[in-house]
Amino acid sequence: MLFRSGAGSLQETEEQRGLAHFVEHMAFRGSTHVPDGEVFKLLQRLGLRTGADANATTGLTETVYQFDLPKNDEETLDTGLMLSRDIASELAFNPEGFEAERGPVLSEERLRDGPGAHAFEAQTKFLLRGQLASDRSPIGKVEIIRGAPMARATEFYRDYYRPERAALVVVGDIDLDAVEAKIKARFS
Repeated sequence: MLFRSGAGSLQETEEQRGLAHFVEHMAFRGSTHVPDGEVFKLLQRLGLRTGADANATTGLTETVYQFDLPKNDEETLDTGLMLSRDIASELAFNPEGFEAERGPVLSEERLRDGPGAHAFEAQTKFLLRGQLASDRSPIGKVEIIRGAPMARATEFYRDYYRPERAALVVVGDIDLDAVEAKIKARFS
């Protein structure tokens, strides 16, 4: 199961640089139906491993959440659809969770800050000279990640996580009509 939002670093304002990626992290903090700190436990109960089976990535034009569900039973499919639906518009931005997530996001920035990333950045600036994409790495700016108020991230989320920018893909050995009915019921 894959949920895609057309919200990436190209949609960020100067004051939001890095917040598309930060919102990606917040999707695993909690939502209307899953309390903060329970998303990974819920995924593990379904048999998913974080990173290998449940992951997300933010790019220039999109953020993609992927859940490789190990079973096609009703509980597993319903949970995957519930998580995708909550990512679409029900994320719970709470101040404690938001502050706690600054560290992991900054850690990713530090891990990427090496010769390979610097070479890629230089190549991108050269190849895309004069285009916004040449200066919009999804990891963002450290000073914004460190200090942006939660309201700025929630503003990005509300502006760009919208039905017209979203897509849901379900692939597997499923009853197409039953899954389509579940999607319509949950996302309508």
